[in-house]
Amino acid sequence: MNYKKIFIKNVYSKYWFKKSKEYIHNNINNTVSIKFLDEVCKTNKLKDLLEVCIGTGAPIANEMQKKGYHVSGIDYSPELIEECKRVNKNINAKVGDAEKLEYGDQTFDLVYCFNSTWCLSDILSTISEMYRVTKDNGIIIFDILNDDNPKIKKIFKDTKFENENIIGMIYKTIKNLVKLILNKGYPQWEFIVLWNFTNYSYIKNFTNKINKQKIAAYYLDENTCSLIKVTKNFEYHERLFFKLKKIS
Repeated sequence: MNYKKIFIKNVYSKYWFKKSKEYIHNNINNTVSIKFLDEVCKTNKLKDLLEVCIGTGAPIANEMQKKGYHVSGIDYSPELIEECKRVNKNINAKVGDAEKLEYGDQTFDLVYCFNSTWCLSDILSTISEMYRVTKDNGIIIFDILNDDNPKIKKIFKDTKFENENIIGMIYKTIKNLVKLILNKGYPQWEFIVLWNFTNYSYIKNFTNKINKQKIAAYYLDENTCSLIKVTKNFEYHERLFFKLKKIS
């Protein structure tokens, strides 16, 4: 088991458990993601869904279940899965690894993963597994933090500096002490590069190898609270959403 997975399971999941309630109610990405999923499901008449990295189930899986969809979910954290089962007993949630999904081939109509791919150790393995458990003509949906975007590129550069460079590690330690003293923010003492950022070309080149239909990319338009299809100038967008119809 790699150290990053251990950290997410034993440390980051506890932070997320506390942070999730605030995040759920103050994030337009969740509202738009639910709307987009619902539209895709209705258009394609899809019912059986799997959320990869489901966490506590809130808000996306919970809302999709309330809309009448059959929702299953996996997460690496037993604590988050326990809370998911407690809050919404109609969701079939279990502990699992996103890179090795414990489901048979072609099990679900739609498989999705939001707000999580940048925490994964191997996003391509996860996409492969999502693709495998999706039925023919089913849909795979996920989002990424876009490494072509200057702001995201800087965040990733700073993260590596604070966790892999000795001067950066000293700086991070001081910053954590300040957070602790002021009781503000989340002090992460472990020196680990948690976030993995990727880009459109990386995702497109991979999915082109496994699927006949090209992947579609979208960005979030906050003015209309909707996802807009994008075909160029990908560097303008910090986050990209992808939709892939499985045609083997």
